[in-house]
Amino acid sequence: MQPTNHLTAVLFDFGQVLVAWEPFRAYEADYSREEFDAFLARTEFFGEFNTKQDAGRSFAEARLEFAETHPEDLAFFDRYLSHYEHTIVGPVPGTEEIVAELQAAGIKAYGLTNWPEELFPVALARIPAIQRLDGYVVSGVVKVAKPDREVFDIAIDTLQLDPPTTLFVDDHHPNIEAADALGFQTHLFTTLAHLRDDLESRRVLQQ
Repeated sequence: MQPTNHLTAVLFDFGQVLVAWEPFRAYEADYSREEFDAFLARTEFFGEFNTKQDAGRSFAEARLEFAETHPEDLAFFDRYLSHYEHTIVGPVPGTEEIVAELQAAGIKAYGLTNWPEELFPVALARIPAIQRLDGYVVSGVVKVAKPDREVFDIAIDTLQLDPPTTLFVDDHHPNIEAADALGFQTHLFTTLAHLRDDLESRRVLQQ
């Protein structure tokens, strides 16, 4: 973190920062954690494969590919989509309040998220903090995902951000490193308390 410049905006990641997302929740009614973990180990479903969804690939196209590479696990693929709403556990507690406090202090609150376009409406409908934001960029909509520099450039242009006076908040090191390289102030999200301490140290929020 670099609390050196005046802040005009905070740019939030969504997953595990504003949104509590737990993919096992889509499976837990009928599968054990061991079965779920074995599925992930076989397919790396939430690795490179899912990254392509974040970058704009349709689930129809993804299903065709998955049926060829992992036909024995196609039921797991379908289950994720049919029970996706269960994976959105709710807001990360306290984040909506931080967004509101920032806005009350005259600081713009924006979002930059890796999220499949087809699934994003579920999160939007259930997470008030997203609805409060002054604007956001969704990777699945613009067809490029973090940590690619292009998606940051899109956010800068779309949201009219000034990187040196914008704090980027994300829970993944590669995304933080990409933002650092572009001149953003950065905060690696671990806990809400840590984020609040950082914002207070920057004199953005009141202690």
